[in-house]
Amino acid sequence: MTSASSGVLHIEGTDSTEGRLQLAELINVDESRRLLESFCEAVGIAAAIIDLEGNVLIGVRWQRICTDFHRSNESTCKRCIESDTELANQLESGTRFSLYKCRNGMTDAASPIVIEGQHVANAFIGQFLLGPPDKAFFRQQAREVGLDEQSYMEALKDVPIVEEAKVPVVMEFLTSFAETVAAMGLDRMRARQTASKLQAQEAELRQHREELEHLVEERTAELERLSNQTQARVREESALGKLSSNLQGDLSADEVARRALDAFVEYLEAPSATLYVLEGDGHLHRRAAHALSPTAESLEILSVGIGSIGQAAQTGEVGVF
Repeated sequence: MTSASSGVLHIEGTDSTEGRLQLAELINVDESRRLLESFCEAVGIAAAIIDLEGNVLIGVRWQRICTDFHRSNESTCKRCIESDTELANQLESGTRFSLYKCRNGMTDAASPIVIEGQHVANAFIGQFLLGPPDKAFFRQQAREVGLDEQSYMEALKDVPIVEEAKVPVVMEFLTSFAETVAAMGLDRMRARQTASKLQAQEAELRQHREELEHLVEERTAELERLSNQTQARVREESALGKLSSNLQGDLSADEVARRALDAFVEYLEAPSATLYVLEGDGHLHRRAAHALSPTAESLEILSVGIGSIGQAAQTGEVGVF
């Protein structure tokens, strides 16, 4: 089994991760580690969850005999790597559970973690022994590779002894734990993705609604403008038609002026109005009036160019008084 301090198991043939589920993205590593630590403390073994790139996502209770001795010595480390490779090959071949005794005398077990049919990581337990250690074997190994025999044998005492019948049960729990946590994480990730898509769709719909409302407002304003223009033309044509009708017959100049002024007052809805006519003497003579103010009653004749009305008559420009 690999260690956090000296390297990790690397499985070949996983160059591309595109489109593949990543266990690290599905689980809460810190929370899962705390749960796994409690379990491993209870059963007295080490365990790890390692992704297919060889990254140790969770590792607890590493055995000192491996981290301080087997992985720190060139000869025994080489044996570890060979054992790791053999164990990995067994998992890649589709084996659901693999129990393997490494060349340094330790026993490891591993199972693939599968989410929705995808092999996303591996669960490992070890290092442990299936029975009392062969102390003569380990003493001889320490002498052969140059390990401190006394310290090495002390570390051997810490290695747990696990009944072989219990190993599949432990592995089943470990893989089920990882797969359940990952499946829950996958559901949460998909829920977030769905929520994100819904938010994007809502934003798009909101934008379309705003654009539609703006378009409706513009169209409504345009229709109102056209309606007002149409009503103005109707009023204008009605007023001209009425004026034309009122001016029929043998009428005096003053009567023509009065009727014409009445028609314009009605059309313009003016509160008051006066009609002046430029006559032969060069002055403006009042010929008709509507609702004159007392101060305007005396203004019957005006000079061209004098006063507001006289200036308007001189320039021909429309004035507002």
